[in-house]
Amino acid sequence: MMKQMSRLVLCFVSFGIMLFCSGFAARAAENSNFSGRYQSKDTRKSNSAVILRVTQSDATVEVSKEINGKEMKTTYPLNGSEGDYLSSGGAQGKCKAGFKGKSLILETLVVTRPQPSGAPMRVHTREVWQLSGDAKTLTVKTSVDFPDAPPTVSGLVGDSLADTERYVRIENP
Repeated sequence: MMKQMSRLVLCFVSFGIMLFCSGFAARAAENSNFSGRYQSKDTRKSNSAVILRVTQSDATVEVSKEINGKEMKTTYPLNGSEGDYLSSGGAQGKCKAGFKGKSLILETLVVTRPQPSGAPMRVHTREVWQLSGDAKTLTVKTSVDFPDAPPTVSGLVGDSLADTERYVRIENP
């Protein structure tokens, strides 16, 4: 009887371990791999093609963005911590990344001074990246808000800066 109980307990423990491990595997499989090289589909906004080079690992997502021959590179931590960020205008800030389902979320927070003698203002940018089912099209939805501004101002200005861009994959890793 004791031998049967031991086997039964061992069976339940083994089953529990398998379920626990399969949960991690399912979450890892749920996250898309965005690594590759992409070109903007719509050149009307910047009058030239925007090239994205993305390198994704378990710990980070590195994004190089090239516009008119000028390249900016940012490394976003995927572990919940914040990394250093430098905007195209030279403002310093912090960045981070994470997954929500199959979407990649990239966030930046910079402090800027709209007026030289004015108070500093934080600018929060959030990009939601989604790959098409065949992984050939990348859609980036950008939203901007200003945590230090009154909600009506933040919403009004932020909404005017919201954008959706589409990129086509031109090279796999």
